[in-house]
Amino acid sequence: MAVFGRSSKGHDNEGFIEEDDDEHLSESSNNSEDNMKDNRNSANHTLLSKGTAEPEEKSNDASDNQRPQSGTWDLFRETSENNLASSDIQLWNKIFVITKIITCFILFVFVLGCGVISKSTLLLMVTNIMPPNSRWNTSLKTASNHFRYGVKQTEVTWIWGLILVVSAPYVFSILNSLWRLIFKKTKTMAIFPLLIAIAVESLHSIGLLLFVFVILPNTNPLSGALLCLNICSIPSILGLMFLRDGDANTDTARNRLLRRMKLVAVIIISLTCHALWIYHIYTGSSESLGLLAIYICCPILISASWWENFVPQGDKFSRGLQKLKWSLRRRRTKISFIVNVWKLVLSIGIPAAIFGIDCENGPSCFNVFFFQDKNATLSTGTIGISEQVDIRKFESCNSLLPLILAGVNILSSAMCYKMSAVACKILAQPPSFALPLALTTPVTVAFVLGIYSRQSLTMPSGSGCVLNFPLWEGDYDIAWEVITAGIMGYLAFMLLTTHVWVSSNERMQREDK
Repeated sequence: MAVFGRSSKGHDNEGFIEEDDDEHLSESSNNSEDNMKDNRNSANHTLLSKGTAEPEEKSNDASDNQRPQSGTWDLFRETSENNLASSDIQLWNKIFVITKIITCFILFVFVLGCGVISKSTLLLMVTNIMPPNSRWNTSLKTASNHFRYGVKQTEVTWIWGLILVVSAPYVFSILNSLWRLIFKKTKTMAIFPLLIAIAVESLHSIGLLLFVFVILPNTNPLSGALLCLNICSIPSILGLMFLRDGDANTDTARNRLLRRMKLVAVIIISLTCHALWIYHIYTGSSESLGLLAIYICCPILISASWWENFVPQGDKFSRGLQKLKWSLRRRRTKISFIVNVWKLVLSIGIPAAIFGIDCENGPSCFNVFFFQDKNATLSTGTIGISEQVDIRKFESCNSLLPLILAGVNILSSAMCYKMSAVACKILAQPPSFALPLALTTPVTVAFVLGIYSRQSLTMPSGSGCVLNFPLWEGDYDIAWEVITAGIMGYLAFMLLTTHVWVSSNERMQREDK
């Protein structure tokens, strides 16, 4: 998903080939090689027979030597560059370099632009949930009363827009898995790997939904953009536990020590960053200890599902997490289908519980959430007090504005993912994948700061639609813990993902989460 600069989290199983497919491909390859050998042997036998029985005809007609013989394979032949002029070679080399530069630049712009649009639309949607009011006005949301919000009610359409954004990767993964289940042969299901996958992915969904629907709505957009970077604790610990071997020629004891020291530094930086955010949330909302407890758990729950990216691939003789990873990959399609259906259910059920329980009007909050009533008041000491309404009036904007922004977010996230995959496949990973994704958060923060300098955020279409985004008022007050935690979180994120800056394969390998 776009919240964490990635993606979305959804599986793309196109990169996975299960064992049945491997055996089928291997068998097909062997059959093709046997057929090729038989045809070549028959062709050689035919040529030898013609050479002994009809020597005169073969020697008299030289053109027959150049004709393709019946039954032979029309294979490509490699030619030497000596047949080409040096000027032609230089010309084509220049054309190749220019074409690659242009392609890399286009991909860079697409990935960076789509990433910024995805993050910005997410922050815009989140700011319209749980806005400050006379009964609930925390300094986390207003930055010590420096932010002014244009509304005081929560329109439930914004909540459903966020549900669509969170659920979109699961829908795509379900369709992809369903396609493979219908048209491809897959491994039989095993109960233990399925239960483990459901448990781990359930923890991820719970953490992600609490982060999106509880933590982010209780922070201002600038803090929310930086808060998304604090997710490196669990991955760095797993990376240290399962330190992979590098290239046999370059992986010396010194290099392994440096990689281990880097992961230790990431762990220290991540934990320090986590402590700073805990301090910031406690000082800004000390009356809500439940909100603090939720934040402490969210980064751990969210990053727990990424363990597969840091545990080496095992086999049937492996043990522990390596054996579990091997078993999950063998049954990826069926497990992915069931797990993503379950996560889709959670994506609707958990927000309904968050905004339906602790209602001052009995079940009215549930009724408003499912568009069966017009207004109700949510009153909870954890996420705040807010009047939930179903009015669908947004100044001069379209009544479906939240759903339109959700569609823009989903489209931009999907394009960012696809363009990133293309960049990796054409060996343009460092300039067209790693660099734009690294710049996405800083550019988004700069974009948000630019919005604060405006009096209003108006759509460029000329319709007069004014988007409700908080505006900065008063003096500039520096929250040192927010700036420090943001810088440290970004540094930890960059150190943990140094591997994406190296493109060492001829084509993109299996796609991990």
